[in-house]
Amino acid sequence: MNENNKIKFTQLPRVLSKLEKRIVIVLIAAAITGTAWWGYDYYIKSTQKVPKKGGVYTEGFVGQPKFVNPIIAQANTVDMDITELVYSSLIKYDANNNIVLDLAESYEISEDAKEFTIRLKKNLKWHDGEPFKADDVIYTVQSIQNQSLQSSLKSNFDKTTAEKIDDDTVKFSLKEPYSPFITNLTFGILPKHIWELIEPANIPLAELNLQPIGTGPYKFKEFQKNKIGEIKTYTLELNEDYYRDKPYIEKVNLNFYQTKEELAAALEDKKIDGLAYDSETQEIVETMEWLNKYAMKLPRYNAVFINYGNNEDLEFKKVREALQKAIDKKDLTDKTFNGKVDIVNEPILENFTGYNPELKTFEYNLSESNDILHNAGWNEVDENGYRKKEGKILEFTLSVSDFEEHVNVAKYLQEKWKEIGVKINIETFSPADIQEKIRQREYDMILFGQVTGHDPDPYPFWHSSQRQEPGLNLTSMKDEDIDKLLEQARETADKDTRAEKYKDFQEKLTDNAVAIFLYSPRYLYAISDKIKGLDEGLITKPSERFSEINKWYIKTKREKNSNFER
Repeated sequence: MNENNKIKFTQLPRVLSKLEKRIVIVLIAAAITGTAWWGYDYYIKSTQKVPKKGGVYTEGFVGQPKFVNPIIAQANTVDMDITELVYSSLIKYDANNNIVLDLAESYEISEDAKEFTIRLKKNLKWHDGEPFKADDVIYTVQSIQNQSLQSSLKSNFDKTTAEKIDDDTVKFSLKEPYSPFITNLTFGILPKHIWELIEPANIPLAELNLQPIGTGPYKFKEFQKNKIGEIKTYTLELNEDYYRDKPYIEKVNLNFYQTKEELAAALEDKKIDGLAYDSETQEIVETMEWLNKYAMKLPRYNAVFINYGNNEDLEFKKVREALQKAIDKKDLTDKTFNGKVDIVNEPILENFTGYNPELKTFEYNLSESNDILHNAGWNEVDENGYRKKEGKILEFTLSVSDFEEHVNVAKYLQEKWKEIGVKINIETFSPADIQEKIRQREYDMILFGQVTGHDPDPYPFWHSSQRQEPGLNLTSMKDEDIDKLLEQARETADKDTRAEKYKDFQEKLTDNAVAIFLYSPRYLYAISDKIKGLDEGLITKPSERFSEINKWYIKTKREKNSNFER
């Protein structure tokens, strides 16, 4: 630009009219805005939002921690939750029920399903900096097997020997073939160098149960007590030596309350970011828009188990079939649970080995139920509408726990069965008393829930050898074909073969009509919408909601998007 042009340019404001000046200003502003917008748009398109380290998550609980120790924590959900965060296991499962290698680097199963060899990840550290080795695994298993500890995990390792092959390899040897044994290896591992100094009988008394040292994503920092010795807050911090993808959330606070009302109040005041909830707190939780609500699938089903050996009228298969066809499961789940459960028609649930969506089951049909009973000779009706045969009322007793959910289901069944002329007497029991009822097998029918775990192995629940204490077969069924299928399924390590055995078993079980499968409950969990990365899927126990907490995050940043095209 020469001097004359420069002078002319500087004189523009003098020669431009007011309107022309405004137009110039607008054009300049538009150019600046457009450039800025283009730059911002390019930045957004060429980058992506990703998690970054930082933030604190606080969850509320009713209860108190007592044994943050994986081999004795099983009876307390609070203990189990903290254990999941602090300790690691050989394997774990993801939200789709797939095995995830945790402390294990790999594993091998022998063809006869009697030997399970686990190779461990190398160079792992405990929270105190000591190296993790095979000795820790062996010590933990032997502690579980120690009778003086009375670990609820002991039955998983009966007839099992754990052997150290080298510092990074252990082998489990079983006396009998059991292909689902791999699912038993989800227990947390204890550090031998700390716990071996304590006599097994004294382990429940040790301070280490509240100040644990593990290899998990978070490590113990501190806890705060009130004046009467109750723990009010328990704090965990990020384990910087964690061997898998490190968590993004730096600190986890666990706050404890005495009642559900106190817990709900803390939620309303936003003193906590998340909680598990049930029918008592559901109404409050549902009103809070800042919470994301999850209904996580559980490998549990509730059913009516028919003990026909205790009532001669139930020995008639046609009577059992009529009871099956009289239940409208969708109506039951809608009215009793607002649809927040899954309808179940078989003991092996969706996403598990052997699940059969094509299984032919009993469809709701009151007319057919009435016809079946009429044709079976129950064609007299008394003044109350109940069927009779030779002067005897068609009458059964349904035993249930006094848990509100079970009582409501029992009342629904009672009403539906009255519609086909069957009289049902409901007996309610405390959890302890209903367990005694089961031990003695003193019931006509019982409404009860069963937990299958990651592998649905039906043997403990349906093999005829399990009809007496401590077995879990709650019916009177003895079927040689079913027994054989369940035995063969345990003996093969081939998943596809086992799936076919399970499917054949379920067809025969349905034909026996000894159980009325109703619903599978879900674990209800609410968490602040500031928490991202939680995968709503399958868990086998509540503590497994933390199984992939290393993927949760609060804070984000932007980084270059490798898929961006100019």
